[in-house]
Amino acid sequence: MVNLQLTNYLSGVAPPIEGMTLLSSVLILFVWWLVALIVSFMVFIRKDVY
Repeated sequence: MVNLQLTNYLSGVAPPIEGMTLLSSVLILFVWWLVALIVSFMVFIRKDVY
């Protein structure tokens, strides 16, 4: 994934896609994390795993 290479922003390497910023990459990763958390929560609740 392109957004996982956050250290490239700190070292000054140009982003792989023009217009990408550190903030946009972090926000996209946060959204993916939130979706994964919600899906896993719903699966665990549905299967009654404690």
